[in-house]
Amino acid sequence: IFEKLHYFMGMEDTMINFYEEPEAMHDLIDHLADWEIECAKAELAHY
Repeated sequence: IFEKLHYFMGMEDTMINFYEEPEAMHDLIDHLADWEIECAKAELAHY
């Protein structure tokens, strides 16, 4: 998940946002985790 964050916004902005906007970053992490879980479920459904 962390890799996706710094891919989307760059490493520096990721670190700054963790400091300045921790709640928003946690919400984003939750969203990305949910997305990853749904992708994994979809892949498993095809096997």
